[in-house]
Amino acid sequence: LKINKNIKSILDIGCREALTQDICDEIGVDFLGVDVSEKSVNYAKSKGRNVMVGDAHSLSDAVKEKYDFILSVHSLEHCYDPVRVINECKKCLNKNGLVGIRVPVQKDISNQPAHFSIYSPASLKALLSSCGFGISYTKSIRPGEKYEEAIIIGQLDSGEVN
Repeated sequence: LKINKNIKSILDIGCREALTQDICDEIGVDFLGVDVSEKSVNYAKSKGRNVMVGDAHSLSDAVKEKYDFILSVHSLEHCYDPVRVINECKKCLNKNGLVGIRVPVQKDISNQPAHFSIYSPASLKALLSSCGFGISYTKSIRPGEKYEEAIIIGQLDSGEVN
């Protein structure tokens, strides 16, 4: 895993079992996982992981610290108000903080009742840009295939007040 050496803390939204903490522990990065599922959080806690129950739509109410990097892997598509979630992330980021998002790219969510939003790499970029993030990195995984995914990293503009 390559990680920016300036990243000292990571907040993982929709962390489930918080497996990312194992990597963070190895490289000396502080970690907090947040998940809406009490069952997932209880399991993660039983494994000694630093997690809490929380909703991404009201993240700043639950999380009192600020983080260098916020991670969201296959979570944003489950949020009914993604603009609100991205703005909540801004409130929890340190100056020049980063947000990394990975979502499935789908044409149709009729067979995915838990998905509220459909994303393309371009729409994900537009979402972050509209919320005040500069785009640092984008990547499509398996473009054009059934299980295509988009990854984007946005950086909070240094002049942005959060």
